[in-house]
Amino acid sequence: MNELTKVTFLDLIQAKKIRIPKIQRDYAEGRNSDHIREIRRAFLNALLRTVCSVDEETMHLDFVYGYDRADAFEPLDGQQRLTTLFLLHWLFSPPGNSDLVNDSRSRFTYETRISAEEFCDEIVKHDAKSLCNEAANCEKTMQRLISQKDWFKWSWRKDPSVTSMLVVIDEALGIMKENGYVFSSSCYNRLSLVTFNFLDLSECKQGDELYVKMNARGKQLSSFDILKSTLEEEIRLQRQDLQKKCGRNVDADGFVRLEQLWRRIVDREWIDYFWAKRRRLPDGTVDVSEVENKYMRLLLRLISLQFARQNKCPELARLANSGDERELEKIISYYVAIAWKVRTTNSDACPFIDFKLLMDDMNALIGQRSTGEWCDFSEELDPKYSWEADNQKTILELYLGDFFSYPVRLGFYGLLSFLRKFPFPRLLPTDSTDMTDGPNRLEDLRTWGRFLRNCTIIENCNDRFDTCEKVITAMNLIDKWMEEYANSGVCMREFIASISNASGFERARVNEETIKAKLQFDDEWREPIRDAETDGYLRGQIFCLLNWTNIDEKCDKKKFIEYREKLSKITGLFLEKSSESESHLHLFYAAMLALGDYRFGKHKTLGIISPADRFYSWKRYLRDEIDGCCAPRIKHFIDYWNQNYPNIEDIMTYCGKLIAELKPRITDWRAILVSCPELFSKTNYAAWGVVSERDGHYFLARGKTENSRSYEILISYVYQKAPYDTRKFYDSIQLPNVANSIEYSTGEKDYRLQSTANGTYSLTINGVEQKDMSGKDVLTKNLSVNNSCFCCSLCHH
Repeated sequence: MNELTKVTFLDLIQAKKIRIPKIQRDYAEGRNSDHIREIRRAFLNALLRTVCSVDEETMHLDFVYGYDRADAFEPLDGQQRLTTLFLLHWLFSPPGNSDLVNDSRSRFTYETRISAEEFCDEIVKHDAKSLCNEAANCEKTMQRLISQKDWFKWSWRKDPSVTSMLVVIDEALGIMKENGYVFSSSCYNRLSLVTFNFLDLSECKQGDELYVKMNARGKQLSSFDILKSTLEEEIRLQRQDLQKKCGRNVDADGFVRLEQLWRRIVDREWIDYFWAKRRRLPDGTVDVSEVENKYMRLLLRLISLQFARQNKCPELARLANSGDERELEKIISYYVAIAWKVRTTNSDACPFIDFKLLMDDMNALIGQRSTGEWCDFSEELDPKYSWEADNQKTILELYLGDFFSYPVRLGFYGLLSFLRKFPFPRLLPTDSTDMTDGPNRLEDLRTWGRFLRNCTIIENCNDRFDTCEKVITAMNLIDKWMEEYANSGVCMREFIASISNASGFERARVNEETIKAKLQFDDEWREPIRDAETDGYLRGQIFCLLNWTNIDEKCDKKKFIEYREKLSKITGLFLEKSSESESHLHLFYAAMLALGDYRFGKHKTLGIISPADRFYSWKRYLRDEIDGCCAPRIKHFIDYWNQNYPNIEDIMTYCGKLIAELKPRITDWRAILVSCPELFSKTNYAAWGVVSERDGHYFLARGKTENSRSYEILISYVYQKAPYDTRKFYDSIQLPNVANSIEYSTGEKDYRLQSTANGTYSLTINGVEQKDMSGKDVLTKNLSVNNSCFCCSLCHH
């Protein structure tokens, strides 16, 4: 065997003695830790199912490789698996069988310790079946029985490999008892169904280099291996539960066939999809663990959807509703523990994994095109309607990330709900007209995806999805909607236009979607609406455009397009990613203030925060009606643009023209911000954009409310212009005698400016104080800084 060969344990051990070399560690499968116990049980379950079941199933254990040395094969990788197979061959060996013995010594031995070698030589001399019967009769474990035998040496009690072997033997017997497996002559023969790829490195060129590369993969059972084995065990237990309840013959119910299909498909079609979608590392290799992790995540998250709305186990529901990958990984082990307790008490209070639903969901989500290319069917959704800003990933890919948001979960569930009703063929045609369900179903899926994206991404109000309870309520409504749609016989656009029940979703969002659906009965409306919906800032929330163009309860498409064109230039400022993006936004805010005091919301905000926040952002302003008009100041900004500067396309040019035209007319606090847009800086001054008024002074609040830390506007203006290395600001949280004041020096003079009562100021220059000064008085003073005079509209300059 001097090349890569598929062999059994008996093939290998009959060809040559197997010796575990000194460089290897002790046998670890029997160590007493939760992690090792989980791995051991999963591995033995899989092995014993192959050996003891009546089905002709095979099991392949990947690579075993090493060197031929001194008339023995010494494995470099595969020690743990080979030792476990040695123990099972001994356990099931018929009386008088000599496959494991040569000249009264074991053909499988350990060189790591003399005591381990002696134990291997001794154990093969004794009939395993007889020892098992003796242990059962005296109600002892095999470990205890063997350790009390005269031939058991004291030194073996301290050998970790020996104690591990005894633990594995007991674990194997325990699993056989749990599953009703019995010793039979066929068990030993069925061990030949367990195979592995064998490679003798001594016959390979560059064998040592190959060993290093292959050994880096590691052969310990992965989390995915454990999950797969655990699920196989669970489906078997469910079959046993059904047999106990309904009698042995449950083939008519399809459960046995379901169990067989699960074992086949879990290692074939589904793994093929994740392998096809694998990411290659820079060196060209494939990260196998990434393939397994994505596969495992999808299984876990589909199972979590089953548990999410079940009330039988609160902790299981809590884990199922978590978006944290670390929490979801606990769900199966917790479920297994609960299920075991329920089975032993004959209770029916435990949720269970619906394997038929799980398989149907997997098959509905992933498949192959007619070209043979693997895909997930969420690729069929409109790519411009992403659940993540600037993200080109499909909803399935987002759902399989390390963390996922509640809107992503709802979007994924909505897709799955559709595919449960209308599964695509396994081989998805490239020509949608050949779809089994007809051409409309694919378009309906895309329409449904657009609707879901627009209704689940709610960034700027209290009705957004931010708790498990809200998500569960929305999931229930999605199921109800899908049931109604499937029974309606109409296309998705007509169904959305007829929706009246929005319990679980924000009513305003659903109402907007029904209006847009009705408009799109006219084909000419579809492109303008979808163009507006894909705006990276609005992300489907375009009611302001519908509101502005509603004339006599009918939307004017021409005006809609005109407003959309200008609004996109405004929203583009918030999406801009350049060194000048902040200054562009500041100029826009200044232009808006030049038109008038546009502050909005409960706390009179300038709206400069992120649209994702509940607080008053521009996006929230655009959605709220004020006296029947959404964002009236934005509409005014656009109308003024169209009426007075129709030939200007660039928004920055328009803002500059607007400020130059209107700035001389401003005589209140706005003039300061218009003259110094740097004060709109969220980092240095404005923060949440709240502008408040107290004692005749206007303040930029650092927090969300008027009572938070704040900077007086005129003092901030002077501070912004003062020499950087000499200035000091005392804001409103300082002691009253220094609050809202600044100090700076120009070299020749020292200045101190402080706000006082009734909207006045105190200005001290080189120790000489002038009190009760107005803002205009302060700004007309010769506050020389770098030979420049502060100038503002308040000065009427």
